[in-house]
Amino acid sequence: ELAPEVLADADAYEAAYAGGDATAGAAKYAAACGRCHDAGLVVNQVPAYAKASLKNYTVSRIAQKVRTSGPPPSAMGDAADSTPGPMPFFEPKDLSSADLKDIIAHLKAQ
Repeated sequence: ELAPEVLADADAYEAAYAGGDATAGAAKYAAACGRCHDAGLVVNQVPAYAKASLKNYTVSRIAQKVRTSGPPPSAMGDAADSTPGPMPFFEPKDLSSADLKDIIAHLKAQ
């Protein structure tokens, strides 16, 4: 059963996922995100956002997209999902909170 991590609002995601280690996040990004975001993956004629463009998103927006694939409260099938194409969400059991914090720090530091 899928279990998105739906937090109350953007501030809750910011509090939960700010402050990671950018250096440690580089390898974690490559393992969890790079296969789509560095490869120009196209699904339903929509390309995955390039890594460089992800820097412009807030910590809360990146964390929320990774955890739910859409704006809170959301899951993959929610009508509020604004994700272009089928970005999967990563449950905490599949991508730890510490790893996601580090990935976000890496993206913001690039």
